[in-house]
Amino acid sequence: MNKKPTLALPLLVGSSALALYLSLPSLGHNFDGVACAIAVELGDFKHLVHGNHLAYGLAGFVFHRLVNALGLALPAIWALQVMDSLLGALSAALFARMLLRLGRPAGVAAAAGMGLAVSYGWWLRSVDAQVYLLAAPFMVLAFEEVLAERPRPLRLAALHTAAMLVHSVHVCFTPVALWALLRAGKDYGESRAGLGRYLAFCFLGVLAAYAAAVTLLVRPETVEDLRVWLSGSAALGNQRDFRFIHAASLGSALAWWGRVSLKVVSIRPLLGLPLWGLAAWGWLAGASRRERVAALVWVAGYAPLLLAYEPWNTDYRILELIPLWALAAAAFSPERARGGARALAFYAAALGAVNAADAILPLSRLAENPPLVKTLWLRRILPEDAWVSAAAIDEVYIPYFSHRRTLNLRWHEGDPAGLRRRLDGLLERGEPVFVTSDHLAGWREAFGGYELQHAGEQDGVVLYRLKGKPKGSL
Repeated sequence: MNKKPTLALPLLVGSSALALYLSLPSLGHNFDGVACAIAVELGDFKHLVHGNHLAYGLAGFVFHRLVNALGLALPAIWALQVMDSLLGALSAALFARMLLRLGRPAGVAAAAGMGLAVSYGWWLRSVDAQVYLLAAPFMVLAFEEVLAERPRPLRLAALHTAAMLVHSVHVCFTPVALWALLRAGKDYGESRAGLGRYLAFCFLGVLAAYAAAVTLLVRPETVEDLRVWLSGSAALGNQRDFRFIHAASLGSALAWWGRVSLKVVSIRPLLGLPLWGLAAWGWLAGASRRERVAALVWVAGYAPLLLAYEPWNTDYRILELIPLWALAAAAFSPERARGGARALAFYAAALGAVNAADAILPLSRLAENPPLVKTLWLRRILPEDAWVSAAAIDEVYIPYFSHRRTLNLRWHEGDPAGLRRRLDGLLERGEPVFVTSDHLAGWREAFGGYELQHAGEQDGVVLYRLKGKPKGSL
């Protein structure tokens, strides 16, 4: 591996990616990102740490405070998106540097770095507030360490631990690290010592971080509270029970896994096929044995979990783009560097154009996000002390973007009488209570007996103010 410092090309890749990301920020704000922004602005540390991904909320809190200290009064949602853009661009730059250190021609490294940056999953989460790209710099550096002739156990452990604290899915990188340390030792004793240091650091690091979060921030009152917190996204139902979300059958899971393998590259999955083809070519013809085994163990190590749990989730597959693009870059020898760079650059440009036109550009337009359009309209039309019905993404959009109080319908599913009692209590205190027409269909039993006064209408959504009390109200 060539360790000669090479900064100009990685800086070019990173700055180009960052300029691209910042020029097309997403307005398709996802539920988790807005929920995190709420916690960041409130300084709600209990909800900044999540059982599945411990570090992102805290990193976002620090970054938001930093940009505001510098005089940039960014709302938290925009600070989080800028942070993710910086992370995506930094990781693409580190990836290009890694390729140069592996001996790849400069043109090939630049094209592969930009190809990584404009791959659908990577680009999407570089412009939207989400947890996944925070692990990317650590995983690029961990992959580079794995490919070194003599990986350093503690450095590899520190990088891997950081990635696991960003998201627990990265425990699946463990087989790659174990293989690297086993093959690098001069003898069994040295390999065993390196493995011991690596495993001890990872175990103690993760344990200490979670223990600190639980005791200092989460402070659960019962064992059940702790279980729910540790279950994270798998315990979001009304009953807070653990739900293992899986495909209907193994065949269905395999079909989803294959489709997502392509979609993480391109919003049009067939355009992902050339990357897998180039990666296969690089695996067979140009990659070193270390690169071949490391890439294969990476993908295979994550596959069992990602086949079993939400195989349709593109986000969990984003960082697989690192070994894929590394193998694709290996497909072109120095003798074919010019042609290889052109081919990769052409493919990256086509990939970027399609992903921009069909995914990123639409997300940058307010009109393409009807729930946000509705929420901003509610902010203009509702009195500041209003209560308004909320379901699905409205649960976070309305309090964050409209700054209005919400009646969260999800918590009353199967309990219309409970919702009526809640409504009656608010109305008896003289509180202004509103419901939108898109929420009436499934809640006729709860809202049907109230007088609904027309309060406004936009894009087919009617706003009603509730008056009176239903007959037979409890």
